[in-house]
Amino acid sequence: MESPQKTLDQDEAKMQTAVSLQTDISCMSSQITTFIDQIGPAITTLERLQAAWHDMSSDLQNIYDLVAEEFTGEVPTMGIGELGLNNIIEEWNALKDDVQNYRSTVYLTDDPAILTPEEYNNALQDASGAKIA
Repeated sequence: MESPQKTLDQDEAKMQTAVSLQTDISCMSSQITTFIDQIGPAITTLERLQAAWHDMSSDLQNIYDLVAEEFTGEVPTMGIGELGLNNIIEEWNALKDDVQNYRSTVYLTDDPAILTPEEYNNALQDASGAKIA
């Protein structure tokens, strides 16, 4: 039979671990909230940019469709060959590709789950395969 003092010492150690874990979880929660507050405006800006690109795409498609309907033959020259129309188109397409690449690589996640210390301990055990006292 264990002595009462040994049992109390073990319980005290477990309590200190739980308090430390709760402090860490509170700190992480605060940091996550701060991060979400900081990234929120960026997400809003990206959504507005995406909408603007969609609008520009629609406008350009409408212009293309209008020109295709109006002219059945060769499109008349517009006298801007010196301005490098091909360069403008290439740069525009390169910008579109860069934006698409950026949009496909941006990493956003859902909010992390809120766990009790016991659930957190169980998750750590599952991840490590070891029993945490």
